[in-house]
Amino acid sequence: MKNPYKIILAASALCLLSLAPAHAGRHLKGAIAVSAPVVTLADVFEGDAADPSWAGVVVAQSPSPGRQLVVRSAHIVETARSAGAMWDSATTSPSIVITRRGVTVPTDVIAKEIAAALPADKRTSNITLNPGAAGIAVATASDFAAVKVTRLQYDPRSESFNATLSYPDGKGGKQSDVITGRIVAMIDVPVLNTTLAPGAAISAQDIDWLSLPARQVNGNMIANADDAIGMAARRALRPGVPLRLSDIERPRLVKRGDIVTMTLTKPGVALTATGRAMENGAKGDRIRLVNTASNRSVEGIVVSDRQVMVTTGMQVVAQYD
Repeated sequence: MKNPYKIILAASALCLLSLAPAHAGRHLKGAIAVSAPVVTLADVFEGDAADPSWAGVVVAQSPSPGRQLVVRSAHIVETARSAGAMWDSATTSPSIVITRRGVTVPTDVIAKEIAAALPADKRTSNITLNPGAAGIAVATASDFAAVKVTRLQYDPRSESFNATLSYPDGKGGKQSDVITGRIVAMIDVPVLNTTLAPGAAISAQDIDWLSLPARQVNGNMIANADDAIGMAARRALRPGVPLRLSDIERPRLVKRGDIVTMTLTKPGVALTATGRAMENGAKGDRIRLVNTASNRSVEGIVVSDRQVMVTTGMQVVAQYD
């Protein structure tokens, strides 16, 4: 009779040989990155080709896009055994790190949503997000449109805010995060785009705009470009600097020492004479003049370039016309 132990050993050896090709070289990965909302056995093994059916065996739910999940190997072992899968257990890692691929939501997309949640008079504000907002991710860029602010608290004194942001979780649902930052109210003020010499007139083509925090804008700053256009530079002005009321003046149509035409008008009478300006004058200014023929002083109102309408000393003008 043949030795029964030899038969058993031979049978065992045949079994081991038949099983070896099924799992030799197969082992768990230490870390993986996935795009799908679930992780399968096919995702976590590497080495020899796995059974195609493993792609249907779910090991765990994937984390949200851009985030990680650590799964214990013991859980994967149990799942694999239940599915009849075999591998080289000697190379199994204690755990596996699963990262969900995703697309980071640009901060300007988030800032735009925060601006939309602000009152209308604050929507031109400068919104700065704290670093935490940089880690918000979704599955694909098409999900950007689903990013919404569901709650916003703003403290105008500290210019700080906190907001609850809702966005897709990559699994068909929604998730939310609280983000913080600053909302600084901004005001656009006119600035020059070129250097102007003293006395130079300011035209519409000379104007650009600069956004400043509202707290930096004071009563001496010009807020309306129309208040500057047509005026003259009181001193040399540099480009890019907010214009101030003290920087401008009405254009001088008459300068001290200019020879001007003095006009006297009365019903049925129009007289002219030549005079010398004793002071500078813009349109509408009352200035002193000297009649060049009589050397007598008169007063008049500047009406245009080197043209003055006499208001006092009329007889002097009439006498020496």
